[in-house]
Amino acid sequence: TPANARNIFSEVTRILLEKEKPDYKTSEVISNNLSNYEGTYLSPGDNMQQAVYIVFSHGDQHLYWSFDKEHSNGEKMYHLGNDEFWIERWPYDRVRFIKNRMDEIIAVKEFYGGYISQLKSKIE
Repeated sequence: TPANARNIFSEVTRILLEKEKPDYKTSEVISNNLSNYEGTYLSPGDNMQQAVYIVFSHGDQHLYWSFDKEHSNGEKMYHLGNDEFWIERWPYDRVRFIKNRMDEIIAVKEFYGGYISQLKSKIE
């Protein structure tokens, strides 16, 4: 099957637990400082072709998760508060940004189906 095993697990679990597919668009937190999250993020040991770009769109005031520096090629991110975001394409996953003591964004954690999968450090 071309389906990703993680996606299959999430769909089967949702059916077994009799849950609806999440849609957090209506519970989005409006924030004025989303551009602070912008940057290039990379997991240890990865090369630049595997980088994720968090791009802020001035047009719609949203962040986009992209594999190049163009927001039009990315996935819209919905702010859930507390530095956590939801992406509609991956409804069971979350991304949470990590700050240092000076309140600067230094990394992003990817949670797949509720489990941490990757940590990507901000390199730019």
